[in-house]
Amino acid sequence: MRETTPPERVPGNFYFFKMFIEITIDGKAYVGCPKQAIRVRGIGEAPTVVRWGSPVELAWPNRTFPRLRWVDEPSKGVAGKNLASPEDLLGAEGTIEDKKCYFERILDVGQHQIVFSLFFPQDQFRMAYGFSRQIFEGGGQPTRGIM
Repeated sequence: MRETTPPERVPGNFYFFKMFIEITIDGKAYVGCPKQAIRVRGIGEAPTVVRWGSPVELAWPNRTFPRLRWVDEPSKGVAGKNLASPEDLLGAEGTIEDKKCYFERILDVGQHQIVFSLFFPQDQFRMAYGFSRQIFEGGGQPTRGIM
């Protein structure tokens, strides 16, 4: 049997926890999946790139891992934004388990998910979470029904 080496992790201050984040927008719940930075080495002349992925058991909402709710900051939260594109979510503030945080930047734009950096200023750490593009399409099925 061929032995595989695990992907190389990218250093930084991104913390990774086996939990999901649920954001409710216009009455629909969207679940963010935790992401890890993985360095993918180029082949031939292709450059090394960073991809954001999840371990298989966390690649989609899974009932065996906790789901924490995003609570909007009343004046600066998600509810006060017109979400037509991923950039519109940047700067939205809220709390997760009594920890204030905000959508800091976009880390990766994928075909089905956008990976965002969530920054927690009080503790000075970040987490990466992927959210469905459906948030910005104004329709489609929320992730609540697939669990």
